[in-house]
Amino acid sequence: MGVDEKLSSPGPLFFAEPPHLRSPDGSMAIWYTEPLGMVDELLTDNMTSATVKFLVETASARLEQAYARAPQPMVFVHVWKRARTYDMAARARLVQWGLTMGAEKIQRIWVLLEPQCPTFVKMACHAGAVPFAVRRIPMLITEDRAEILRQDALRVASGVPSP
Repeated sequence: MGVDEKLSSPGPLFFAEPPHLRSPDGSMAIWYTEPLGMVDELLTDNMTSATVKFLVETASARLEQAYARAPQPMVFVHVWKRARTYDMAARARLVQWGLTMGAEKIQRIWVLLEPQCPTFVKMACHAGAVPFAVRRIPMLITEDRAEILRQDALRVASGVPSP
């Protein structure tokens, strides 16, 4: 399956605009947002360590540069509605990445799922929210894209932050 096929199914992407970045293997799309933040969308059904490496190293590095120029709490949206399985090491790395950024940098984390996501994926997301709650970093899990946009009014940034 090619990248274009992954991008077109199932259903529309979070934003209509083309993503700023795509992972080399076509498993993830990245949009940088205004206000400062990032939307990542899993384009396959499996969250792998390679996908997470792209997110926490490549995509995040550009966001960190933008944050350094104009520090403000960031909003992260993880669109994982296609997720049907995940690599346990990938999940652990995602949690560690977020906790390392901390409450100073993170205003809120959203996880967008869909009703068809397997129960164990939903449970993993809810369990992943616990260490964030302890650190006072809001992590909200929803099946409603409109709820995210109502609360945070995110829009696609006009350019890609420099690495």
